[in-house]
Amino acid sequence: MFEFQRMTQREAEEIAYTWKYDGVFSFYDMTADEEDLLEFLDGSKRGEHVFSSYVKGKLTGFLTLDFVEGNIDIGLGLKPDWTGKWNGRGFLQSALSFIQSRYTFHALSLSVASFNQRAISLYSHMGFVRNGTFLQETNGGEYEFIRMILPPFNGIVVTRAFDKSRLMEMQEVYQSVGWNKHSLDVIEEIYRQSNIVCMVYVDGRVRGVGRALSDGVFNAAIYDVVIHREAHGQGLGKRVMDHLLDRLKGISCVHLIATTGNEEFYQKHGLLPMKTGMARYRSEVLENEYLIKEK
Repeated sequence: MFEFQRMTQREAEEIAYTWKYDGVFSFYDMTADEEDLLEFLDGSKRGEHVFSSYVKGKLTGFLTLDFVEGNIDIGLGLKPDWTGKWNGRGFLQSALSFIQSRYTFHALSLSVASFNQRAISLYSHMGFVRNGTFLQETNGGEYEFIRMILPPFNGIVVTRAFDKSRLMEMQEVYQSVGWNKHSLDVIEEIYRQSNIVCMVYVDGRVRGVGRALSDGVFNAAIYDVVIHREAHGQGLGKRVMDHLLDRLKGISCVHLIATTGNEEFYQKHGLLPMKTGMARYRSEVLENEYLIKEK
């Protein structure tokens, strides 16, 4: 439906000066940020990877591409009178098809303002997953943005953010290894309370998880490194541990309680048995499995 071509100077000026959005979405007016405006109008800075989109000869949107370490970071803009009318899905699908037909890449990523729930919902439905947040100064203030990434088919992507829309897939991971007490509410709560999160996607579906709690300086504890039973043997557990330990590399002490039979796996990551490790359990089953009781 949408056709893309390299943006001309005339098109850049039309978009920059005449596309005005209503209400809170005026945030996306090109004239709202002078630095962004000047960069968009400078043909040498736009380069060869900024495109205009057309439908039946009418200018309807634009697409920007930024190539970063084998990935492509994309930016999208739809003409104001085309927004809010169910055109977003077709526009995004056309953009993805255009990119896939022209470029080789590992994964696609984008950033979206946290307040733009309409766009976040669209990206999530199209398979993008959250990969953290950041603050950026723009439009005269500081705003929160969400990083999102589209996992490649037949590929593995590790993200650093909890994505509530994937709760059922996460529960499936736990249940595949017999952890059946993890309800959707429980999973949501423990991941919201964990300040370090890792989720692994294979072919666009969650197939591994891990999390940690840390005070940011002295101590941290790793929990729930779980890989879907059908995905065992693919190195996903190593990917989770490498990710968590990398984010905890400045912490003085990292604790972990290994499930029975997996001690060797964690030792390969540099974790060793403790001389004075102690714990208290409310569950008799866990108490019998993990505690060394005095005779």
